[in-house]
Amino acid sequence: VLGLSPQNQYATAALPDALVRAGVAAARAGERGQARVWLAEATDLAPKHETAWLWRAGVADTPEEGIEYLQFV
Repeated sequence: VLGLSPQNQYATAALPDALVRAGVAAARAGERGQARVWLAEATDLAPKHETAWLWRAGVADTPEEGIEYLQFV
């Protein structure tokens, strides 16, 4: 949708949630690298998205990185 209409407000608003859902699905499937990519993009787009930060902390490379992400929650 954003490719066809980059200014579409509904698609722009829904994108962070869609990225979180994709990241959670990837994390549950054991695809931590892909989960990190989608969750990072979600938090870039919606810096106050607590669920994204929680899951991002869960797939972090190091415990220190995970703690850093939890501080955003």
